[in-house]
Amino acid sequence: MLSNLSSKTIQLIFLLSILFLGNWSYLGIAKNDPLLTNSHSKGIICSLGHVQNAQVLSKEVVDVLPFHRTRNAISSFHEGLAFISEPDYSKAALIDRNGREITNLPSKLRIVSSSEGLLGVAPAAPLDENPRKLGFIDRAGKFVIKPQYEFDGNQFYGFSSGLSVARSGGKYGFIDHTGKWFISPKFDFAKDFSEGLAAIKVNGRWGFINTAGEVVIPPKFQDGISGIDGNFFEFSEGLSPVRVGQKIGYIDSRGQFVILPKFDEGSKFSEGLASVKVGEKRGYINALGQMVITPKFYVAGEFSEGLAPVIADSPTDGKFGFIDTSGELIAPAQFDYAEKFSEGFSVVLKNDRWGFIDKSGKIVVPTIFSSATGFSEGAASVSIDVSSDQSEKISQVNGFLTHRDVTSWLKQCDHVKQ
Repeated sequence: MLSNLSSKTIQLIFLLSILFLGNWSYLGIAKNDPLLTNSHSKGIICSLGHVQNAQVLSKEVVDVLPFHRTRNAISSFHEGLAFISEPDYSKAALIDRNGREITNLPSKLRIVSSSEGLLGVAPAAPLDENPRKLGFIDRAGKFVIKPQYEFDGNQFYGFSSGLSVARSGGKYGFIDHTGKWFISPKFDFAKDFSEGLAAIKVNGRWGFINTAGEVVIPPKFQDGISGIDGNFFEFSEGLSPVRVGQKIGYIDSRGQFVILPKFDEGSKFSEGLASVKVGEKRGYINALGQMVITPKFYVAGEFSEGLAPVIADSPTDGKFGFIDTSGELIAPAQFDYAEKFSEGFSVVLKNDRWGFIDKSGKIVVPTIFSSATGFSEGAASVSIDVSSDQSEKISQVNGFLTHRDVTSWLKQCDHVKQ
């Protein structure tokens, strides 16, 4: 759930944005920022702040919106690059922030991770087709590690601390940047390194190893509780949530309990706080285990840039707002979904359309996009549904927003009451 994002957030967002944004093709970025100057354009843009349930926009409206167009959708930027591909993966490439193709990629492959200068690639076959092999390429598109490791599509393999999880013969181990086994495949499951430790599973129990492959915390912890995702058994700010019986506690890097198991659910620490569940509601504890924000939320997200997305009004159809580290509501509960803040903005969903808010809760880019990702390295990928005057056919206009584009929007519409 939103409250439990793993330390591979950037990599997962990179991949999920590829899956989320649909059909992609080669990039065609406008050379000039579409800064708006005429009053007609201003009127169109600012009126979008009052549009409710906007499903499809006209081409006239979309043509004047301040964002960088592409011929089709792209992924988020990561390590200075974004991924583009034909729908059938017959052609693919990496592009830089100027839209230049850095390199063509091998056909019929898809990117599954990007970290430490290497990109994990796997055949772009349906997930139920086996066997599929995982390999790694460099930024020039050349294979550094040839496809040879088992890949089932259920885990995103990427490098951390110089090592990557890999699977062979149904067992998990760790390879180095050359593809050699640094820690032989002998575990029933394994997760990426975080703060120098990686969780490993042996005979149904979880423990931790260091980067030398030494077991530093013996496997003795049970699987995570339903609803706890990838950041379970992952160190953050010196602590990791673990399960004992039906309760969650937090251990340090020696395996000693710093916070005894007493919570029904728990997420990793971020900015000194961790979301925990007591009964039916969630609150936040500090690193001493003290409840500093009373459990009163049905959803309590991870803190980022001093704010966290929460739902307080209903467990089934509640709206997202944002609180600060004191628990005070900063942005009113009005969104159907909200991501954590990144680079000063949060991408939010309202009336089935995505937009962006700033840290005061102000909508700085109206909720008009059919899809959008959070900001990464100064850009956020977006798509808009567009109608044609000549037919009822709906098409998409794709591209990305920059910080400058957001500033342009604010300059046009700062006087408009939200």
